[in-house]
Amino acid sequence: MKSEAGAKAVIRIPRVAVDRLLGSAAEKTDPTTLAREAGERAATETARLNPAPTPVSLEQAHVLVGEPVYETENAETATFLVESRVAAVGEADLKVEALMAVSVAVLCLRDRCQAPGEEVEVVSIELVAADREGTQ
Repeated sequence: MKSEAGAKAVIRIPRVAVDRLLGSAAEKTDPTTLAREAGERAATETARLNPAPTPVSLEQAHVLVGEPVYETENAETATFLVESRVAAVGEADLKVEALMAVSVAVLCLRDRCQAPGEEVEVVSIELVAADREGTQ
């Protein structure tokens, strides 16, 4: 028996901030990797942060930060899709872990991109899948 959950978030970032963000990819660790790692770590720490936790032993926690998408060639903002997928052996409710992973990843990206006069918008954060014992 395996339990899984997934979540997604959308963040809109100004082009100048995206250029700065992707330009820093040559640094030791690029911001999208930092966001991914922070989200995965957050999923594993959810029980510690919750005042009434249900103990869960995660088998996997993955976060994917997509490439920037521009609506047009001259668009002033880019949209990033951030997705998470968490899994555990046994019956478990993993919705909070999945949501925590994308939330922390998006907040990490926002923190790395926000500059005075540049509006970074978290458009949405939502649960996309929760599966226990092969049922949705």
